[in-house]
Amino acid sequence: MSIRSLLGKIPGLRAAYHSLPSFKTEALRREQERQAHIEYDKRMLQDAFHNDLTVRHGPFAGMRYLPDASGSQVLPKILGSYEEPMHPWIEEIVLSKTYDLILDVGCAEGYYAVGFAWRLPHLRVLAFDIDPAARERTRQLAKLNQVEDRVSVGSECSFEQFQQFGGPTTLIFCDIEGAEDVLLDPLKAPRLKECGILVEAHDVFFDGISDRIFDRFAQSHYIRMVIDYPVRLSRYDLPDSDQLTSEDRARLANEFRPSGMRFLFLKPLSSLAHNSDSIIREPLLDEG
Repeated sequence: MSIRSLLGKIPGLRAAYHSLPSFKTEALRREQERQAHIEYDKRMLQDAFHNDLTVRHGPFAGMRYLPDASGSQVLPKILGSYEEPMHPWIEEIVLSKTYDLILDVGCAEGYYAVGFAWRLPHLRVLAFDIDPAARERTRQLAKLNQVEDRVSVGSECSFEQFQQFGGPTTLIFCDIEGAEDVLLDPLKAPRLKECGILVEAHDVFFDGISDRIFDRFAQSHYIRMVIDYPVRLSRYDLPDSDQLTSEDRARLANEFRPSGMRFLFLKPLSSLAHNSDSIIREPLLDEG
């Protein structure tokens, strides 16, 4: 049993644990680190972006943004390098116009929820996050980009929502820190078999999540996977970027994520059966 589980089960243990000098020292270190991140971000928003919070590159270039993020780094989002391995999939989703509804589960401050609505005028988005601050930021970001009439924000997404809103023109966009292992279950929500699904699989936290998702959807979906890589490959130039140090330029795109994060894109075979061109054939490396 983890220490987190014990803290919730034994009366008084949480208070005793929090009173330990080692806990207080670690809590202070984390808070100092958090404040240092905040101060650095403020400086880079001024020095690198001149306080213009417009996304510079990537699939949502031109979208207006907020100075803070919920649970991730804000600088890569404004730079436009955020989660670069998924950029081709994002463009594929936008250009195909396959989906008229996205359920963004774990929306944070709304980078994807608002970004997709901003790129696709016909699209409705249901955005979910258990963090009240994240939900409020999503509402702010939607209003800032004038898509608040098509972006609805709620707390928890459940099997019932998948059953109610699932279908061939629905995309499930999921980033919930490992809880996808429980929520993406077609036995509990059979209509998931009809939906497109784009999920960040947190095998780095819980072994075997990707394998379990493969097993659950192998008979119903065409599945692609990309593993995140340590640096960004595209060019993300900024005016006056030569005035930044090499450390600053690298930090702008640093997402501070564990190595080996996996992204999966699942497309229902039923939607591909009538259109073989919908299957993306990845280019082979070193074809000679």
